[in-house]
Amino acid sequence: MGLSRIEVRFLELGLEMGLFPAGMHILELGESTIIPEDAAADLLSLLAPLLGEDRVAEAKLRTEAARIARSEYQRLYGPARAVYDAIFRPASYTAIDLDLQPRQACFDLNGPVNLRSRFDLVINNGTSEHVFDQANVFRIMHDHTRPGGFMMHWVPCLGWIDHGLYNVQPGFFFDLSRANGYEARLIALTTENICVPLHSGEGVWEALRHHPELSYSAACAVLCKTSDSPFATPIQGMWMHQSSALGLANMPRVYPSETRPNLALHRPAIQSSTSQWSWYDDPALDAAGANNGQITGYYGFHTETEPDPWWMVDLGGVTRLSEVVVYNRLDDIPWARRSAHLKVALSEDGEIWREVFARADDTPFGGADGNPLRVKLADAVARYVRVSLPGRECLHLDEVEVY
Repeated sequence: MGLSRIEVRFLELGLEMGLFPAGMHILELGESTIIPEDAAADLLSLLAPLLGEDRVAEAKLRTEAARIARSEYQRLYGPARAVYDAIFRPASYTAIDLDLQPRQACFDLNGPVNLRSRFDLVINNGTSEHVFDQANVFRIMHDHTRPGGFMMHWVPCLGWIDHGLYNVQPGFFFDLSRANGYEARLIALTTENICVPLHSGEGVWEALRHHPELSYSAACAVLCKTSDSPFATPIQGMWMHQSSALGLANMPRVYPSETRPNLALHRPAIQSSTSQWSWYDDPALDAAGANNGQITGYYGFHTETEPDPWWMVDLGGVTRLSEVVVYNRLDDIPWARRSAHLKVALSEDGEIWREVFARADDTPFGGADGNPLRVKLADAVARYVRVSLPGRECLHLDEVEVY
């Protein structure tokens, strides 16, 4: 939790951009000290052109008074507070720390934190990398920032050997912002001498090409919280283009408890065709994905687009049936809708079929979300169960169970 030339280079650019309005209520995770401890005057000199002579002169007087104070707390934290006051001119300042110090809230950031108020600016000055539960730290910051307020981060990024538990990737703050709807006011790689803004996670390569010294740098960010939505954990940006996969990955799964034996489980199955989207070219191998007991939310088999595509299972013998349960794929609504008019037919010999169900609703049915299609059979007798679609279409389902 040090305030050094690295942080000040970032603050210089932030001040030039007008990112820090006066009068904010500030919360800092880990109260800052000056690094090295006698560098306050140097840091203030760097900021002097942006702060003005009066503010810098007052801060220098305060840092000198803190340096010779009897209070150990003032000697340790007073200089950094003087620099912060010169930069931010805050209405109030609160710190969370593991130190037992006056006006610090003592919390372990791995656990819950509730200060019963929210702040205009929450600062993570080299603190999060020392906490194992990363998601919890960023959730705490999110929860304690008012809508329209700011979160500011300085964290180790490239080349920080044996510092803390984590170094972040350059794209992290873009992913964090995307997941939570933050407005990224400034994201940069920063050294003691330069601060290079980034416009995407991939932009780090161009920045390194022009500034090789960034191979040892910190990732710095000012993010604006735009809404009061709950905190959302990010997924790395390289996967964000797969929006349907992300929707499925985040979908809650609801699996009903079944005590009845699934008569279709691992029985021989076959389908009308395979396609480029099938898992196997062999229709029997591909069809086995729909009665393997794995309800994933995605498709277990996939036919070609053709007239009246179908999937069928052989139960091994004529038996009395009470229900067919069909789980739809749920990764995208248009694909789920394809199965809306599903039909179910039964046969004792695989040759003569009787249709027992035809769905007429255009609304897609569910599956792993706890809303599969349930076809009651009223104690029908059959050996073969077939599901199909009318017209020219392709058939792709998650799982088919027979009871």
